[in-house]
Amino acid sequence: MKHFSKIRYYMFFILLSTLHNSCEKKDTFLDKKPSTSLIVPTTLVDMQTLLDNSPIINYAPQLNVVSTDEYYITKEMWEASFLPYEKNAYIWAKDIFGTSTSISDWNQFYTQIFYANLVLDGLERISRTVNSASLWDELYGRSLFIRSFAFYNLAILFSPVYDSSTASTDLGIPLKLSANINTAEKRSSVAQTYDRIITDLKKSIAFLPNTVDANNRVSKPAAYALLSRIYLSNREYILAGNYADSCLQLYNTLVDYNTLNLTATFPFPYNFAETIYLTRATNTLAYISSLCIGLNGYFMDTTLYGMFSDNNDLRTQLFFTKNSSGIHGKRGYGAGVSFNGLATDEMYLIRAECNARQGKYLQAMDDLNTMLKPRWKTGTYISVVATSAQQALEYILKERRKQLMLRGLRWSDLRRLNKEGYAIVLKRKLGNDTYTLAPNSPLYTLPIPNEEILNNNIQQNER
Repeated sequence: MKHFSKIRYYMFFILLSTLHNSCEKKDTFLDKKPSTSLIVPTTLVDMQTLLDNSPIINYAPQLNVVSTDEYYITKEMWEASFLPYEKNAYIWAKDIFGTSTSISDWNQFYTQIFYANLVLDGLERISRTVNSASLWDELYGRSLFIRSFAFYNLAILFSPVYDSSTASTDLGIPLKLSANINTAEKRSSVAQTYDRIITDLKKSIAFLPNTVDANNRVSKPAAYALLSRIYLSNREYILAGNYADSCLQLYNTLVDYNTLNLTATFPFPYNFAETIYLTRATNTLAYISSLCIGLNGYFMDTTLYGMFSDNNDLRTQLFFTKNSSGIHGKRGYGAGVSFNGLATDEMYLIRAECNARQGKYLQAMDDLNTMLKPRWKTGTYISVVATSAQQALEYILKERRKQLMLRGLRWSDLRRLNKEGYAIVLKRKLGNDTYTLAPNSPLYTLPIPNEEILNNNIQQNER
């Protein structure tokens, strides 16, 4: 990643300068200028400031949302508003990026990795003392988590879905483990990619705080939640359920939707109590979602919207906006952004699914009903009952699709479920043209950006 890292290096100092101006600090790491050698933060406070750069650190992927089947747009909207590579991602084109050189879903995550590596490298030079132990530990744990999350987000986009029978030979991602800008990394295997992600996440747990005090920072519940999400995407359901349970043992808050403002443009605040770790995607889809008028909106998939069939379900009002053109959505956190982070509703659904898959369908339905009840008007919810593990699984997967819509999880769900034989075919229609994405298609793995192929001589994905 030599070429990429040098670009990121100089952008890094520009971003720090911006952060510095807003914080009005003097004579700190933020005042330092780039030179021919790599400058690293020298104090724990410097490092904390670096990791608190939320627009970078809490960035979430875009293209997994753009490519999913949860919505559709008109040809006029597609032509007028999407960026070129978003247009290609929407129709699952073989060559998504073309001549585009600034690919956020690649660059931003390697920027996160660079930040995390700067801190990890810097901590090696700072002694952990009695007085500094708490902050030192938190920064170490946060950096491992941030790097792992970035590796994972890259893997679900640019690597094949995890398959234990082929993971040792399938191509993973370049694993950049140092802030040294003069080293170039080749692609690891998928097995090596996930081994690194999981090893570092597990290591981070001992250094993180037990409580979720600020959801843009990392906690033990966040590390458990991310491990649960990863194991679920890899179809390791016992481990996914165990880590969801570990998360919920520490943080299990569910919000009563009856307490939310049903008419607010953005009813879910950034400090929403169910959020364990906040990440946000900023993309054209999120932007047009915030407008939701005429051609400036998109339309919810009719099958998905049809799943919300009871008006007592408050999600029909909180998740969607309507106008004369059709059903638009999703409402949420603010103009131009969408929530893609870790939250307790996801953990209840993961624990429920994993219990159902192990035949524990009564426990599974307990979790499902616990999550669903506060989503309904007070006094109207009737518990869902399953008579078999398979029926419970069907209920849970349906509610997972509803509750977690447009949060970046459908793409990884399609990848894993199609591996299990669900054979879900995606279709798009633009004008007179129809586009199809077949189950287990190589198009589920995005191409490596062309600039990286040219400058770093790494192998391209087959599509």
